[in-house]
Amino acid sequence: MPGDKNYRDIKHKKENFVFFLGGQDAEMLTIRDILREHNLNFHDKDLKWGAKLSDYKEELKEINEDQTAVLIELTIDIPVPENAIIIDHHNEKENKPSSLEQIADLLNIKLNRWQQLIAANDRGHIRALKEICASENEIKKIRRKDKDAQGVTEKDEELAEESIKKFNTKKNHITVIKSLTDKFSPITDLMYGKTDKLLIYNDNSLLYIGNGKPKLIKKYKNLVDKQKAFYGGGEKGYFGMLVENNNEETIKELVGEVIETLNKEEEEKIYSYHIFLFPFKWKLWKFDNNAALEDKFNVKEFKETLIKSLGSNWERKQFSLNYYNNYNEYNYFYEYVREILYDLGENLKTEYDLGKDLKTKQTKDNDKLINHFECKISKSKKLYYNIKLCDSEATTYNLEIDSILLNVYSTGTAVLSFHLRNKDKKHSSKEDILKINKYGRRLYVPFFDLDPDSIYTGETDNTNSQKVLNATKHNEIPDAIWIGGKEELAGKSNLYEDFEKYKNKDNFKFGPFLLPKFIEELFPEKFYLVHEKQGCNSDGTKDKKYKIYLRPVLDDRMHVVCWYGNTDLVNELNKIKECNDFDLGDSYLNDNRKDKSHYFYETRDWWYSYIFVDSPEPMHTDRFIKQKLVKDSTYSRWVEWGTLYGMSRYSLVILTSSFSDLDNNNVTFLVKHLQTMYYKMAELCLLQRATVLSYAGEITNISNLTKPSGNENKDKNYDNEISARIEDIYKFYILFLNKINFKEVTAQEQGIEMYNLMQKQMRIAEDVNDLDREIKELHLFATHLEETAQTEEDRKQTEKMNALTGLGAIFLPFSLLIAFFALLFRPTDKIPKFIFDTNSMPNFPFITALSLIIVLGLIFVIYINKRLELKIMKKLFGKIKRKQK
Repeated sequence: MPGDKNYRDIKHKKENFVFFLGGQDAEMLTIRDILREHNLNFHDKDLKWGAKLSDYKEELKEINEDQTAVLIELTIDIPVPENAIIIDHHNEKENKPSSLEQIADLLNIKLNRWQQLIAANDRGHIRALKEICASENEIKKIRRKDKDAQGVTEKDEELAEESIKKFNTKKNHITVIKSLTDKFSPITDLMYGKTDKLLIYNDNSLLYIGNGKPKLIKKYKNLVDKQKAFYGGGEKGYFGMLVENNNEETIKELVGEVIETLNKEEEEKIYSYHIFLFPFKWKLWKFDNNAALEDKFNVKEFKETLIKSLGSNWERKQFSLNYYNNYNEYNYFYEYVREILYDLGENLKTEYDLGKDLKTKQTKDNDKLINHFECKISKSKKLYYNIKLCDSEATTYNLEIDSILLNVYSTGTAVLSFHLRNKDKKHSSKEDILKINKYGRRLYVPFFDLDPDSIYTGETDNTNSQKVLNATKHNEIPDAIWIGGKEELAGKSNLYEDFEKYKNKDNFKFGPFLLPKFIEELFPEKFYLVHEKQGCNSDGTKDKKYKIYLRPVLDDRMHVVCWYGNTDLVNELNKIKECNDFDLGDSYLNDNRKDKSHYFYETRDWWYSYIFVDSPEPMHTDRFIKQKLVKDSTYSRWVEWGTLYGMSRYSLVILTSSFSDLDNNNVTFLVKHLQTMYYKMAELCLLQRATVLSYAGEITNISNLTKPSGNENKDKNYDNEISARIEDIYKFYILFLNKINFKEVTAQEQGIEMYNLMQKQMRIAEDVNDLDREIKELHLFATHLEETAQTEEDRKQTEKMNALTGLGAIFLPFSLLIAFFALLFRPTDKIPKFIFDTNSMPNFPFITALSLIIVLGLIFVIYINKRLELKIMKKLFGKIKRKQK
């Protein structure tokens, strides 16, 4: 778009414009046709390449105050008229659309198909034409039109072919051609697709097309400023200059200087940045599985044990705003999210520890949620994270250690992270980056290379222990990983892991996970154990020397966060894929073709491997599914600006241009974003995933509790213990929902979109829903226990009442008789006589027998009723038990 400050105000006042046309080519002729079609005022002197504003010096004097001069591709060599609009897409304006597209926008008109092809051709030659799906026939027509406008003749075409045949040489991967004609376009057409670096020259000018153009811009900046050199066409575009003092020796020196500049390797400050994150579950070893979570996951005790242990190389570091960078990072997140991301500290006394100033009433218990530790690294001696491959060259990657961090959370989870810089130019290729990520994140052996004989014979595998890692080391794990000096011999480092311990079966008899030495040796002796039996004495009691029981959350690999800068690569991946070749003929006004094009990154194996931390040749052969996976895993908001993000369950990766480019400010802050905000978002997602798995394990522990057999006191204690455990896990689940599981973490639009994609790729929502379902089932189970306990109490009360009722029924007939005789005979002092003297009342035996029959009958009825009640209860409780099973 034109950049003049008055552009928007005058955009639709076409009658005010006076256009001044530059050097002729197909684009300029098309602009002229459009101006004629719309009856607009313009000046055209049929100028050639290099047209200057001074060529219209007299015509500019005729511009009145109501008119606006529109200057199209003119070299500014005299003062520009006030309020003039400059239309150009060369030199510092090369990132603008073509001049034709700018004119169309200025006039608010839509270009037809032919005009779009003209614009693409001027913007990026044949490459740009193919990007908008131009057919071979269309390309031929457009190129012919352009060369005709430039005055290219049949003689020029012949001389171009002769130049290629006679004066075509290769110097340091650059194709150099001395042109016999002043028109270079026939040569560029003939050489398209045959070289990535093309240098054409004659006695008057020089033109370079291909990779490395920014180096020439930097080298000859003074000529660009003097308007004696020009460039355009994007990253793989062109750079040209006029040749002064054009004798043969001068030309030869200039060509040599250009070639030397193109081949000069610029040292980058950094080529890639890698963060390997190891999330794990933990608990204090001294507590049993049935202990309260608050005791098992006591962060304060973890801190005291780690820091005070003999030989500890760790220190707690609280977050503060004493650095501008910390401000940017802290301000990026919502206030309620910061509490779990940062260890805000308390009672800090040094000028650097200002975390206490960040605490609020809401975050006063922050230190109970998270503790942040940093491994002490010597500032005088640099440490490197070294990765040695098992290849023919024994390739070794030396990554400078920026920091080693440990964040411990009160949810029984923690994240250990290695922050690494790749400054080695020898290992800065795109294949190297894939290998660093793939091999550098390995924790332990994924599988062994087994002898195939057992498959054919059915016999027990008898693979030689010395061979079980041969293929595995070539394809899946490095030969070794160690932490130490860059020149230090690997074997001298106690932080050296070569995975050879897996050749001895006794080493993994308790399970496959063994802490690698480059992690184990970072901590005090016997600080961690990774298998329960590892921490038990011969008599089965716990070895109290061990402090922390640790289990991995992922598999045998760490999570990867990575930035890589490669200008050529990103400019390849952010281009539009060429469409199938077909021709519209001359029907440019009615172009109804559907746009089936897509970005190159969607079908490039390297980008797939970068996202999914795979080999240079991906382990996925279905091209259609692979393309969908890539598209779903790519955040492409800034693809046109040369920035791509990729996210998977295993990684967060960024690809940008290199630091050595002319304008690397964007790269600088993107790398800083990765080191801070984006790393924090990735770590938060890992924390969420690890916490869900940790709580799922606790639920399993509750489910594994068996009901004791014995008296009812044991049963009651069991029910109380289960209820207490369920209440405990439910309390921590509420903590997770309120303090960790956030739907949104920042107000920044890009941050929202990236966080959502991370959540989707890690399937956090699905895992949380599963955990929520399990928690609800536990809650129902606890409710059932309470109801069962209440039912049992009610049953006992009912039995007591039934006993009293039965006893009352037994004495009821006697009570009735006594009452009867008391009313029948008077005086009352005669009653005893009738009761005990049968002669006084002849019917007494009959009444007594009747009473006994009534009493026995009542007892029999109560007995039958009780039997029926017991049968019903047995059937009822039998069904409940079966449902529980």
